[in-house]
Amino acid sequence: MYILIDMSVKDSIRIVQCTVEGALIHETVTNGTTVELLAALDTSLSESAHTIADVMGIAVYVGVGSFTSTRIAVTVTNAIVYAKHICACTTPVAAITDLPSIARQLSRAVPGQYISATYSGDPRIGNKS
Repeated sequence: MYILIDMSVKDSIRIVQCTVEGALIHETVTNGTTVELLAALDTSLSESAHTIADVMGIAVYVGVGSFTSTRIAVTVTNAIVYAKHICACTTPVAAITDLPSIARQLSRAVPGQYISATYSGDPRIGNKS
């Protein structure tokens, strides 16, 4: 089973579980911030009667949204990838609904390889807004 972590919407955590072929297993959307990511992941797995042991790869949505949320999602993913020696990848906004494409990307990823956060929003360094 693969997992997609999407934290692109402010104060929302979306966890999508799919088969290695990309068929949807379960989707959870939780109100919360980065602090609740691990709890949201645990809840999503419990709701679908799965455990972290069933996870073979994790994709993280990157691009739009809070850079802090992206960094937290990437860091949590990298920690799980390291501990379980599984695959990880990032996916842009264009591919977020294409689970088969994400599954193919994960199936080609090297187990244990880390991912990094990217940010495509307008820089707000020095802005008071």
